[in-house]
Amino acid sequence: MPEAVEYVLSSLFPADQNVELAKEAMLLSVAFADVPFLRVAGPDLPYNATRAMERNRPVRDALDNALKGFAFSPRHDGPAPGWQTAQDLAARVEAFSYPAIAAECRVIDYSTVDDDPKYIIAVSAFVQEFMSHFMWAIPAMRRHYASDRDEREIMADLIKFHGLGREFYAHPYVVDARELRKLDECIDSYLRVWVTNGKVSSPLMHVIPSNEEWVAEASDIYTACSTFLLAHELQHIQGGHFMESSGEALPAWLSRRVPDSIRNEVECDCMAFNCTLHSLLRRSVDRIDHSHILDFRLFREARPFGRTRLFPRARKRQRIARESVYTLTHRVQQAVEAVLSFYAAMDLLAAMARQDRRLEEAERLERVMERREYVQDYVAWTLDEIGKDWGFPIWDRIEADAFRHVETYVNHVKGTFIKTWKAF
Repeated sequence: MPEAVEYVLSSLFPADQNVELAKEAMLLSVAFADVPFLRVAGPDLPYNATRAMERNRPVRDALDNALKGFAFSPRHDGPAPGWQTAQDLAARVEAFSYPAIAAECRVIDYSTVDDDPKYIIAVSAFVQEFMSHFMWAIPAMRRHYASDRDEREIMADLIKFHGLGREFYAHPYVVDARELRKLDECIDSYLRVWVTNGKVSSPLMHVIPSNEEWVAEASDIYTACSTFLLAHELQHIQGGHFMESSGEALPAWLSRRVPDSIRNEVECDCMAFNCTLHSLLRRSVDRIDHSHILDFRLFREARPFGRTRLFPRARKRQRIARESVYTLTHRVQQAVEAVLSFYAAMDLLAAMARQDRRLEEAERLERVMERREYVQDYVAWTLDEIGKDWGFPIWDRIEADAFRHVETYVNHVKGTFIKTWKAF
């Protein structure tokens, strides 16, 4: 007879995966399930081993991605750890979806006296979903807030706009505004569910479409957010599980600025961004029916060149190079947006906790926000260095503006929804 509780098999590290640890993660996923959260999250009741496996499959894939990114992410003080180090880590780390209204992920020490240290990472389903829906709408934020035109000019454009034939085509400004209104409803539902611990009667609203057209893109977004959360905890584990930091993981110009009280967490966030970035860069599938492995050697050929463009072979190489550049840019944006989504989620939860007079929780989440400035500087510096190595700019105005536009939207949510919330 098959066992009552199975486990989720690793796709990249099946031979290294600790089966006992994986089965324990499945048991914990069922045992720690929060009924109020499941009630508002969707049709997850009754929450049994089958439902747990459905939720844990994406988390296990994200752990594989984080381990892959960890293997190939170069450190400031030395080369990348390598595949063997990732395999060793895969043998003593497991993860599961923690279906509860928790603002943070947890690391459970599963070590025994005689064994090597083993850990199980509990990924907060609430935070992961909250981040993902926010990340989905970041392109709409960038387009919506990027316009330098005043409101009268935009409205004149909307009035003059006509569709082709009898069909009506919505103006891009209208499309983005509609997307952000949907995000408003989504965020409002998540904040209310979180602050009431799932006691509200209305379900969680979703902004990511569930139709097949967007399933691949949505999967990429969920994976990027989960990978960042898991990579942060992997850095803690590999570094000795919250041991004192030596400061060698950061460049000297940044290390001098970071206060000692948050240095360890800043380092883990910075390295988590590296892990997320390198795991995304090494993906072989991107979006719907689009399989493309980056050819880093051809990047310089993406630029326009002279008469050689007339030759078929040269045109083909340029086309492949431009496709590589597009894919690279898309994946870099996903890694950056995962970081932005994490800090946006923590910022909103901290503001909601303070508005609800949960001061201890607000202070804990606000300490997370103390890291944002240093991590954003590290992200900008890293992408600038990568651009120098690969021969074309990665960190440009578009990426720099993304930080500003996300902050604008977060301030909008604080002023519109959070400040009007009345504590019980």
